[in-house]
Amino acid sequence: MCQNGHLSQKKLDHIKSGRGCKQCRGIYERKDFDTVKIEAEKLGITILSDSYDGAHLNMPVICERGHYGEKSWHSIRKGQGCMQCSIENKNGEGNPNYNPNLTDDMRLKQRSTPEYYLWRKEVHKKCNYTCCCCKIRGGNLIAHHILNYAEHEDLQTDALNGVSMCDKDHSEFHKIYGRKNNTKEQLDAFILAQETYSKTVKEEQISLF
Repeated sequence: MCQNGHLSQKKLDHIKSGRGCKQCRGIYERKDFDTVKIEAEKLGITILSDSYDGAHLNMPVICERGHYGEKSWHSIRKGQGCMQCSIENKNGEGNPNYNPNLTDDMRLKQRSTPEYYLWRKEVHKKCNYTCCCCKIRGGNLIAHHILNYAEHEDLQTDALNGVSMCDKDHSEFHKIYGRKNNTKEQLDAFILAQETYSKTVKEEQISLF
């Protein structure tokens, strides 16, 4: 029996190792959803879920650099951050291949600056983490430049010049329009074509019944 009166069975080695009462842990660790979201944001993780069903269940999340994934509150509070960020961090000064001779402008061209990571996060937040074409929320989202990156340096990190696209639609867009001289008119035409196609497919499916 623990100090709070909870009855349970434990192995002697578990007691010696300091494993406490599971019921007590539930009392002290259970937090309301608003508190969980606030504490997660302090750790650089935004929870996209509308509900919280337990500390060990995965929820859709996005990190401060705009990487989407799934994590439990248990793993977040233990400090298990974004895996993609961890990979990217290894490309910084801590990496043996880090090149100190690159200027900030050169790093920006490689899209590896804090400003660029923040831009991606702002774009996805603005778009409610939803693809502007297929309207599916979450998944593998890409922050797409409306006016293309290379030819509009003043707009490279302007959130108004970005939209969220799923990787499939993003790839299809650039197959059609290439990666140079991209415009808002191209994006509008592409979105309209995708919406028309989706509507046609739904109508065909309905006609089968």
